[in-house]
Amino acid sequence: MGSSQFGFEPFYSRTFNQKLSSMTEDCVNWLTEGGVSGLVSVIIPAYNRERLIVSALDSIKKQSYRPIEIIVVDDGSTDRTVRLIEKWRSQSTTEDLRLHLEIIEHSGAPKARNTGLRISKGEFIQYMDSDDLLVASKIQSQAQALRDFPTVLFAWSRLISAKPDQAEGLVECLARKRSRFRKSSVSATPLLIQQGLLRRNACRIIGPWNEELIKNQDWEYSVRYVALSVRGVESSDIGYIWVKHDGQRIGGDWRGRWEKLVSCILMAADSAALATGETRPLAASEKIAKNYSIAMMILLSNGDTVRAAILRGRIRSVLPFYNWVRLKNEVVFMLSMLIGSSVANYMSRN
Repeated sequence: MGSSQFGFEPFYSRTFNQKLSSMTEDCVNWLTEGGVSGLVSVIIPAYNRERLIVSALDSIKKQSYRPIEIIVVDDGSTDRTVRLIEKWRSQSTTEDLRLHLEIIEHSGAPKARNTGLRISKGEFIQYMDSDDLLVASKIQSQAQALRDFPTVLFAWSRLISAKPDQAEGLVECLARKRSRFRKSSVSATPLLIQQGLLRRNACRIIGPWNEELIKNQDWEYSVRYVALSVRGVESSDIGYIWVKHDGQRIGGDWRGRWEKLVSCILMAADSAALATGETRPLAASEKIAKNYSIAMMILLSNGDTVRAAILRGRIRSVLPFYNWVRLKNEVVFMLSMLIGSSVANYMSRN
């Protein structure tokens, strides 16, 4: 069932969204395998980030791990972002901390990340947004975890949100000399893939970032990782700082534009569903259903019960009747029909 049945723009990317179980050789070979042993590639898409990009780069410089290559892909910035990056490179790079700056036409964060991936040479891949920060011990602890657990593809830690004037002080304050990692369930995989460190070969198998998505790109990418059914390792330590600011974020500002927001959420959900196929593991189905659920809540909150009912059917189609995610949405839908949109309004905020 495509998004056209919800009254939105149709979204069919079947060429891109091949089932992971039958990926073509061309799709697997889009990224070179192996990488330089021990090298971590930090991939950062940047667009008009003159206020925050230097802080992001400084947090990488403060990493206790080396060697690191930083690949910043500027997505056609019109402010001083490029000049600030070039100045930072001239003052801060060393033999084991290099920075490559690639400038492309404005095409969106997914294409910028794909460009950075193809340039990268690292054995390990760290995705990072240009307005966020890494705790100083993040890469060291996660790279060591991937060595300690050679069969896993992804090591991740917690995140914290902070305002810009507080965030920089947390980079070193939260650093740990030694973090304890343990194997996690597939369903525990974070939706923000930037929280962790990936093996290069995991990125090859997951495939490129979907360049058609405007919003929820990291969520869709995370679901495709979950569909591999390979457990990761997690630490309760904080490794990623999500900086709260009043500038534009990659996902955009959607206040007052709920129909467009729903359409973009459905695009990501459809993409993940098509990419992972009908035989996807339950953990991936739950994450897909939760995205449909968010869209359903928005529709119910705005009194659009017809399209909300269709999304209720989508949730039913991806989850068994006894699943708690499905049961929760059944209750919310029925209460919204009986009491009104206030139920969905409350649930969408909690």
